[in-house]
Amino acid sequence: MNVFSGSQTFRWLTRIGAVGLMLLTLPRLAAQEADAKLDAFFRDYLEKRFQLEPTAATQLGDHRFDHQLEDVSPKSRAEWVALTRATLQALPQAVDFTKLSRAGQIDFEIFRHDLETSLWLVENTHPFEDDPRTYGDYISDSVYALLAQSTLPKETNLTNAIARMRRIPAVIEVARQTLKNPSKTILETAIRQNRGAIAFYESGIFELAGGTPQLAALKAAAAPIVEQLKLYQTFLEGDLRARATGDWRLGCERFAK
Repeated sequence: MNVFSGSQTFRWLTRIGAVGLMLLTLPRLAAQEADAKLDAFFRDYLEKRFQLEPTAATQLGDHRFDHQLEDVSPKSRAEWVALTRATLQALPQAVDFTKLSRAGQIDFEIFRHDLETSLWLVENTHPFEDDPRTYGDYISDSVYALLAQSTLPKETNLTNAIARMRRIPAVIEVARQTLKNPSKTILETAIRQNRGAIAFYESGIFELAGGTPQLAALKAAAAPIVEQLKLYQTFLEGDLRARATGDWRLGCERFAK
């Protein structure tokens, strides 16, 4: 004998279905919440990083910092490392990996691996001390990217480039004070690259700029850079070349870490 009427059976099945749907939905909602936390955490990290490394922002398409340039002094670079280390430590506390969607877990792992790699490179390589090519990213590439790759209006890019250029002599000075013992192979490449940087600020940058009402300001910003780069060239070809006995190879011991 059937103890349930048709309507009772329907209500019973409806309740079972609702409970089942809720059980299926709750993990999905939890994953969405966890994914949102990861997204917010990552955006906060990027904001802090971009303030310390404006050319990284430019490269990733955030143009709010195009008028700025990194302070590459040892003290400032220590702040970069501190941010990376603090972010890596805070990541598992801020975001529960087990609650993320599978896509979120992959993003989490990629982010964590990138932070770990950055710290490993800091601990096992010393590009600012041993690789003069490193400074080229700031001396010339940072400005070239604005004039040749940015989609902002031309005059906006020129304004940002001029502001960024005013900070380049400080980068060159840090390079002279910081470079210690590069490998001869790397140094010879840097010497050729620096000749290209001199040519860029002597003429190439004006070809990129074309006709502009900011030409006088651009020339005024380029002149001291050319002067400093020529002195830097003398340093590279003289003092630094004389002590360029470093090895560009990572080595078995560090590679095994």
